[in-house]
Amino acid sequence: MRLRTLLAASLLLSVAGASPAVAQAPPPTAVTLELALISDVSGSISDSEFNLVRTGYVNAFSNLGFWDAFGSGGRSLAVSYSYWSGSSQQSLMGGGTGGWYFVNSGATAQTFATAIAGFSRPFDDLTAPGSAINWITPQFATNAFAGGRQVIDIAADGCENAGANTAAARTATQALGITINAITIGTATGSCGDLSLANWYGTNAVTAGGFLESAANFDAFGQAIARKIGREVVPDQVPEPASVLLLGIGALGLGVIARRRRHSA
Repeated sequence: MRLRTLLAASLLLSVAGASPAVAQAPPPTAVTLELALISDVSGSISDSEFNLVRTGYVNAFSNLGFWDAFGSGGRSLAVSYSYWSGSSQQSLMGGGTGGWYFVNSGATAQTFATAIAGFSRPFDDLTAPGSAINWITPQFATNAFAGGRQVIDIAADGCENAGANTAAARTATQALGITINAITIGTATGSCGDLSLANWYGTNAVTAGGFLESAANFDAFGQAIARKIGREVVPDQVPEPASVLLLGIGALGLGVIARRRRHSA
């Protein structure tokens, strides 16, 4: 009887040991902000204009003084970069953690900038901002980060002429607590109806609490996107355009901000 009991116990232990352990997903990394940059590459954008836009993003994240100061203030960023065009044409840049990059210093920002510089254009078709918003929104719930704020930054040079209704996509995203900011390039109307390009995006894409930035043309995009990203990562500061070229608030400006916060706390 005793031998039989020992054999039974041994069998139970061997079965238990053979059972695979349930893998536990690591907890998300806490960041100050989750920022999804989604850039229009529809057919109205020439290859030279595309290069100006891509270079604008690269230069914004290559401002090492700004990002060193950003991280030294205890801030961190999870950021992704995507292209969009027609209703089913969206592409997330690879690398990072599932396409999302952790930025808390000049060095990590430069890694992201270098990845953008090598990310080729995949589309040049119609313009479906609503579909792009619907596509990027679920990624905030599935990435490996948990941000105090979640922001979609959409860049476009034309209004919706394909895909999902942009206003409906904006409303659904806003209901999840995600902010949408927009940057428009030029003044093309096309499918904008009676509205200007900027007014169309302000009416249909920007959420409550979001903001719109406009670049007069593709040559001006680099400065405009730098201002825009600066406002997104440090939202309580609205820098003057003349003083913030390519995120030029720099380390000194953020140091002053940090000191003011400590004194007012």
